Amino acid sequence: FQNHLEAWETKTMFLSSVNSIVDDDDFRAIVSMGIDAVPFIKEELTRNPSTLVWALNFIFNKKIS
Repeated sequence: FQNHLEAWETKTMFLSSVNSIVDDDDFRAIVSMGIDAVPFIKEELTRNPSTLVWALNFIFNKKIS
């Protein structure tokens, strides 16, 4: 998880295109971890709010707010 997160953040930190952010291979790898990624995502969002929250939308197949 951490390797994908760091790579994704590095590649997308200056992007404004939602499609580019969520179509990134590392973002998709995090999403593909499914429910196993949720505790890591929650921990990361507690420390650093970010667009990583969008991964929850894909994992649960609904909008998480």
